[in-house]
Amino acid sequence: MKQLVSNANELNEIISIYSITNSVDENGVPIKEEKKLFDTFAKVMTHLLKEFKGDAGNYLEDKTTFIIRYDQPAEITATMKIYWGEHKYEVVQLLRDNAEKKFDTVITKIVK
Repeated sequence: MKQLVSNANELNEIISIYSITNSVDENGVPIKEEKKLFDTFAKVMTHLLKEFKGDAGNYLEDKTTFIIRYDQPAEITATMKIYWGEHKYEVVQLLRDNAEKKFDTVITKIVK
């Protein structure tokens, strides 16, 4: 399989990772609060990844893929949000690099 990142210098975009917590406001109305956890560098792939998707079919269409370093200040989960530029993304799938522990792949879709 072709590598998505061959060198850490390819991680040239800054993204922000936010956690989402559920709470209640002073009127008892449930609200979701976002808390910025950290910024990190990423390689951003906004195309359809045709050369990488293989048997995935159309799964990667309309998705944005962020390639980040394996070690981060906090573990990224499916409930977190990613901000890049003026857009917010929700995590669809996180592919951890448990073998080499170099780069993780975070597949997202834009929050409309």
